[in-house]
Amino acid sequence: MKRFFAGLILLLFIACKPSPKVLWKFQTGAPIYASPSIWRDSLIIGSNDHFLYSLDLNTGAVRWKRNMGERILSKPLIQDDLIYIGTASGNFLALEPANGKERWNFRAGATIQYDACGDQDAAYFGSSDRYFYKISKKDGTKLWDFLSGHWYTGYCAFYKNLVLTSGWDGYDYALDRSNGTMAWKFGSGNFNYGGPQISGDRVYFGTHQSLFVLDGATGRKIYQQKTGYLKDSILSDGFLWTYDDGLSKRNLNGEKIAGIRLSSGSDTQPVAGNGFVIVCVDNELWGISHDMKVRWKWKGGDSFWSPGVIYKNVYYTGNRDSNVYAFRLPQ
Repeated sequence: MKRFFAGLILLLFIACKPSPKVLWKFQTGAPIYASPSIWRDSLIIGSNDHFLYSLDLNTGAVRWKRNMGERILSKPLIQDDLIYIGTASGNFLALEPANGKERWNFRAGATIQYDACGDQDAAYFGSSDRYFYKISKKDGTKLWDFLSGHWYTGYCAFYKNLVLTSGWDGYDYALDRSNGTMAWKFGSGNFNYGGPQISGDRVYFGTHQSLFVLDGATGRKIYQQKTGYLKDSILSDGFLWTYDDGLSKRNLNGEKIAGIRLSSGSDTQPVAGNGFVIVCVDNELWGISHDMKVRWKWKGGDSFWSPGVIYKNVYYTGNRDSNVYAFRLPQ
């Protein structure tokens, strides 16, 4: 009898453990590798089926979709009431978010698998043609470009008058936003997939082997920590979070203060919200609290290749099973 009640209590504990609730899902025509963005009450997301979709945040109903002519491998940048988005054919477009109508189209030399960043006047992105571009938001004209030794993936960020990015040539770059001249570069000695995280005057870059903390103004190395396979990081709640052989919690010096091992590696950036960090581990989502306890898990139909976005306690993401998911997150 004692064994029966112990088993019943365990089952009740498992049943009562909070987990995400699927509010809706929407099936596209191909796997999804890109993260979505939010515009008002719409979710903007691209798929490998060549379409960019605008979906109702509450229901997943299609508001509009636009055939972009190729796969969409990057997160839309939404600023100034326009969508800025690149495609695998090398087109970088500005679209009206209400209807998907094209404002302008700039042609890069190769695939764009890069999440653009933007300031008041321009959008910035890298391409597989080895160029990093600054494009006028007004009319799509090229304001400058910068040639590196390999292609770009990842994303960019701003530090004062500099735009920061990394390339597959093993360098992290700081470029003057006004003219594209190189203010500094730092050689990490390995592939750099992800973009920078910035806290004050400190810049964080990760490679497959190390985490680097650099001075934003000069590129001088402040700290280096050897890691496992590391692609990306985020800053949240005053800590740096990295996924390297599991989720690591680090102080702003880059030093590891806690960690939790998970079942396998991850190619996506963690996402923070609601007091926990979401990581994508193959076909599973894990919600891990800031004190490094597993809050919940959810298993999908295939792998999650994009970090997704949290908005008003709902987590939106795509999956290689071709579906877009909206999850109500547990409190």
